[in-house]
Formats: sequence, C-alpha cells, structure tokens
Amino acid sequence: MSNSTNPAPSSQNEEVDLGQLFTLIGNAFNRLFSFIGSIFIGLFTILINLLIVVRKNLVGFGIAAVIGGSIGFVKQMYSPAVYLGTMVVAPNFESSRQLYNNIAYYNTLVEQQDSIQLSKVLKISSRQASLLVTFEVEPVISESAKLQQYNNLIQSLDSTSRVEIDYKKFLNTLGPIDYKQHQITVGSKDRLVYPALRKPILASISENAYFKDKQTMTLKNIALNDSLTLVSLKETDSLRSVYEKVMIEEAKKQNASTSIVMEQQGQNNKELLLLDRKLRLQSQLESNNEQRLEGQEILKVISDFPEVGYVKSVILYNFVFSGAFAGVLLFALWLVLRAFDAFLLKRIKD
Repeated sequence: MSNSTNPAPSSQNEEVDLGQLFTLIGNAFNRLFSFIGSIFIGLFTILINLLIVVRKNLVGFGIAAVIGGSIGFVKQMYSPAVYLGTMVVAPNFESSRQLYNNIAYYNTLVEQQDSIQLSKVLKISSRQASLLVTFEVEPVISESAKLQQYNNLIQSLDSTSRVEIDYKKFLNTLGPIDYKQHQITVGSKDRLVYPALRKPILASISENAYFKDKQTMTLKNIALNDSLTLVSLKETDSLRSVYEKVMIEEAKKQNASTSIVMEQQGQNNKELLLLDRKLRLQSQLESNNEQRLEGQEILKVISDFPEVGYVKSVILYNFVFSGAFAGVLLFALWLVLRAFDAFLLKRIKD
C-alpha cells in the first residue's frame, strides 16, 4: 500500500516546479515590458520638457532667428556668389584612379590657396585660379549601370565562379573608381571660367605616357583581331560556297537513295554550322568597331562643362537660413548654460 501512494507527492512537486517556472518567466516579461515602457515614458517626458522650454522662450528663439538671419543676409549680400559647373566623363584604359588623384591634387592646391601653381597646372590666369573654390569627383551611379557591370562580370567567369558571386557581394566590392562614368564638379567665384578648365583636365589624363601606350597597344590588338576575323570570315564564305555546290550536284543525281538523303542532311548541318560561325564572326567585327570607337579617347566627355556656371539653389547653401539656424542653436546653448549655472549655484548653497 505504501508503495502505491508514492507517485502522488512526486506529481505535486513537478506541478509546483512548473508553476514556479511560469511565474519566473512571467516576472521576467513584466520587467522587460516595464523597462521598455520606462524608456518611452522617459523620452516623452524629455520631449514635453523641451516643448515647455521652447514655449517659455519662444520670443527669445524668434529674436535669435531674426538676428542670425539678418547677419546671414548681410553676408550673402556682400559675399561673391559661388558658381558650379559639372562635366561627366568616361575614363578608358583604367585611368579612373589617375582622374581621382588629379582632382584631389587640384583641391589641395585650392585649400592651400596656391593660385600660382594652380594657374600653371590648369593653364589659366592667376586671378581665375584664385577664384576657384572646390574640385570634386564622384561616380555616376544608377541601378542599370550596376546591373550591366554585374552582367559583364558574370559572363567573363566560369560556371563555378558564377555561383560564388551573387549581386549583393558584387556591390560590396565596388569602389568609386569601378564605375564607368564620373562627374567632375568645380566651384568658382568666376562663372565664366568653366570652358577654360575642360582642356587641361582632359590633357592631364590623355597626355599621360602610360595611358597613351596602352591606348596604342589596344588599338593595334583590335586591328589585328579585325584582320584575323576578316580572314576567317572569307574562309567561312568559301566553305559555304563549296558546300552549296556539292549540294547542288547531289540534287542533280537521278538515282536518289536513302544514303544520299542522309548525306544531304549532313551537308545541311554543316551549312548551318558555317552560317552560325559567320554570324559570330560578324558579331566580333561589330564588337571590334565599338571598342575601336571607345578607345579613340582616353578620357571621353559625356557631358561638357557649361559655358556659364550656375548657382546651386539649395537651402543649406543659403546664408539667411544658415544664419537663422545658427542663431537658434546659440540661443539654445545659452539656455543650457544658464540652467547648468543655476544648478551649480544651487549645489553650492546646499
């Protein structure tokens, strides 16, 4: 009898343990939700306090904005406007890195205010060089361009390598110089300087001896490929002509049989192969023409500098808005310092 009653206390203990486990889990979730709720309550309290401060000092913020905006307006009235001009180029023969290095060099000269050296490099007057403000270059990025580059890469790889490189991994490996087109932006206080900048910027790349040698070699290889392709195309046409004559002779035979029919089918297959070969050779010639056209220039201009620079109409470049924003920030900083000073005085008295 005593043995038959032993399982009951064990079951009760298991139920007690499960109950305690669920209680602990419930308490953990309650603490988690309370912690998250306290964060939101704290953020809401901070927001309300900030709104109260702004409400109490609304006039002060308004006066600070007016004063800052007025200073910005005066600065904008008496400061010369900064004009912008852009040129889009497509570097060939892996000259993108040199383009970025050259633009960085020009910008360094501008920052150092070395108008004499800048005028020598860009072949402009010292006055025009002194009015240059900034040089920038960035890739022209579009989704279609990225997809085209990915497709070109995939076609150049074997089947095993294609599996290892997906689109996201490919995008992570792309750097600024890997894109085909790049936009050069020049800021200047002289709105008429841009036509004079085109030639020296292009010449700094196109007159580089390394790129000129690479261009010459590439064009020679294209010409050699053209000659070989034309020879192959001529031989293919000759073979097609021979097969056509053979098929005509076979068709003239009066005693046609199954073996002759099978032979004619074989001739037809060979003619199709020759036709396919001819189409591929013609496609190669078209590709060579495209490469030859693209290789005529080391740095190809897609979109040229404007004749006259333009003013960038962005609110962040507006001195009135910038001055008003700075005035509000300074007034807010003054309020923070005043509150901190009052806190320190209170602690000293205590």
